[in-house]
Amino acid sequence: MDEVSPPDSRESKKRLSPKTIVSLIMDILLCRGDMEPKETLDAEPISVRELFRFASPRDVCYFAIGTGCALLGGAIQPFVLILGGWITTVYLSPEKKVGNDQFWNDVMLYVTCLGIAGTGAFVTSFLQSLFLHRGCLNVVDTIRNEYLSAVLRQDAAWFDVNPSGVITAQLNE
Repeated sequence: MDEVSPPDSRESKKRLSPKTIVSLIMDILLCRGDMEPKETLDAEPISVRELFRFASPRDVCYFAIGTGCALLGGAIQPFVLILGGWITTVYLSPEKKVGNDQFWNDVMLYVTCLGIAGTGAFVTSFLQSLFLHRGCLNVVDTIRNEYLSAVLRQDAAWFDVNPSGVITAQLNE
């Protein structure tokens, strides 16, 4: 009788993923009731804490500031639409427009608010990009240093089996 070899460790780690509350809400919002209730995953899901294991506390602050700027910049965009509606309301008012100081002051107030909102959107978008990019660069640098340290800790026989191009290609990915 032939012995059956054990399955590959990768295949044995495939498992069904439970539906999270977020995925259930998204299924309801996107009308995906006919989707499979469970899907198989190739890798074990990780927590948010494990996702940032290569990030220093400074990098986590960069990510938090960048995310906050993204939320603030996203909140400015609907505010601009509201300001546009207010300007339209002032223009459509039945009052006389020429020589009316109240009309002029109202329009200038809303235009000034639009300028401030535009400047705020520019600044928050710039800061979002700056902080998220800086945090990502630091994390990638940490991962590369860890990988290089792991490669240099390998036995000499490992370098005989793997060509030098493999190391370079993996460092650049």
